[in-house]
Amino acid sequence: MTHLRSFALISVASFALGACSPPPVNNDAGQDAAATPDAQSPVDAAADSAPAGEAVTIRFAARVGAQPFSCAQTYPMMGMNNSTWTPKDFRFYVHDVRLVTGAGEVPVSIDTVGAFQGQGVALLDFENRSGACAEGTTETNSEIRGRVAGALPANITGIKFKLGVPFAANHQEPSSAAAPLNLSAMWWTWNAGYKFLKIDGNTMGLPMGFNIHVGSTGCTGNGMGAVTPCTTPNVSEVTLTGFAPTTHTIVADLAALVSGANLEQNAAMSAPGCMSGATDTDCAPIFSAIGLAFGAAPAGAQRFFTAETNR
Repeated sequence: MTHLRSFALISVASFALGACSPPPVNNDAGQDAAATPDAQSPVDAAADSAPAGEAVTIRFAARVGAQPFSCAQTYPMMGMNNSTWTPKDFRFYVHDVRLVTGAGEVPVSIDTVGAFQGQGVALLDFENRSGACAEGTTETNSEIRGRVAGALPANITGIKFKLGVPFAANHQEPSSAAAPLNLSAMWWTWNAGYKFLKIDGNTMGLPMGFNIHVGSTGCTGNGMGAVTPCTTPNVSEVTLTGFAPTTHTIVADLAALVSGANLEQNAAMSAPGCMSGATDTDCAPIFSAIGLAFGAAPAGAQRFFTAETNR
């Protein structure tokens, strides 16, 4: 895991979300483009820390169907209209990791280490600022390093984790936040907090982008971090059976995520793609794929993540 990440400095706009929708997509443009590796902050300069207990590594991979994800490649036959997808970003936050055994759940404490883990949160980052991913960062991360209390159980049958950022850490400003919550490209506003999932791409019908930004909505506050609980937190709980950390990898499949989406047109009067707004109908198939309710549609079984035996 690479241990370098720059702080992205931004000017903070103190405003509420109005109709409970995140800000327009143009707020994201170029936020990481000027980022370059720099000296660690006082927070990052402290020695990497880990709680007591046996170490465990949870491995992830990004795929597009059967193909590995790459910023340098385009992907045909995507979505309900068989679109060609040119990727621009692929990142997401994970917390509250638990291993499942026959006796119950075993919490995994996420180590504080480097640019990708801290505050009980891990950032999985599969873009490398190449190809069309010019607004990203060169460093990538495909694993979570943590600890379990005592010895690692021998009878692990699955894993649970939450896609998102815990409420207590979600409403802060990234220029003063510790890693991995120090990236302006993964942040909306004080009230909305962070983008839990950020996957962007272009298609022929939407050359300016079909962007997938999942985060909390319906949040109100004073614009300086004092935010009330959000009416739609949009934190997805993922449960995978048949998983063991020593023999399996968690695969995030972009093709499965957009399988029910029309990637050639955008809902009228809405930001390009899915911005998590309660009336943004482009979000319905995306939310379904990650196991979140949308409007009157209840949460279904998520299909974005699967457990795959290591090859």
